[in-house]
Amino acid sequence: MSEQSQWAPSLRIAVHLLLAGVAFGVGWWLWSISDREWWMFGIYGAIFALGGAIRLGQAFLEVINILIRRRRMAKYGSQGAAPKADRMAGEDDLRDRGLLK
Repeated sequence: MSEQSQWAPSLRIAVHLLLAGVAFGVGWWLWSISDREWWMFGIYGAIFALGGAIRLGQAFLEVINILIRRRRMAKYGSQGAAPKADRMAGEDDLRDRGLLK
């Protein structure tokens, strides 16, 4: 990857998973303290759980995109013939072609 750290995709996935875990944890905590008097905590808990699910989905899609990108790069790398090196032209070759006297 040019101009991008090789750790950037992994770091993005880790951040998505961390935020999903935090959102799920806060959502669970808010849901568990809600009751008739504090019913709004249940709604906030559901919103946080939805946010955690969205972050989890983003992490999943990031993993899928990385796998697709790696497959595509492997496919491009396998196309064509393997590089071959020509031998160096010696003085005899250069004289035969009229490049040296």
